[in-house]
Amino acid sequence: PVALAPPASQSTLLSRNGTARLTRVRQPAARRSCRYGFSAKVSGRQIRRVVFRLDGKRIASQRGSRFEVRVPSKAGRHTLTARVTFKDATRSKTVKLRYRICTSVVLQPRRGPSRFTG
Repeated sequence: PVALAPPASQSTLLSRNGTARLTRVRQPAARRSCRYGFSAKVSGRQIRRVVFRLDGKRIASQRGSRFEVRVPSKAGRHTLTARVTFKDATRSKTVKLRYRICTSVVLQPRRGPSRFTG
């Protein structure tokens, strides 16, 4: 009888090389005002999908290579989160960015004639 070689192993090691980081995008000097908000992006490796939430409310869901969102200017303290899923076996990850809009957005004087009477 002819001896047959054992079948090749069918097991494969699943890679876990996914990484993710959430950062603010630098704005041109002309757009560095509190009134315009800002952009944030997720960068890393093996990213498949990113779901952005602002204070728990979904504001964007993206697939592809550019994971960037425009964050509106809203007075007060806020948390931007990004739920990241990966192409490989890396577990999904939530990354957070806490920020506070400057007070010039909150304190906007009314325009027009003064109503001061006294």
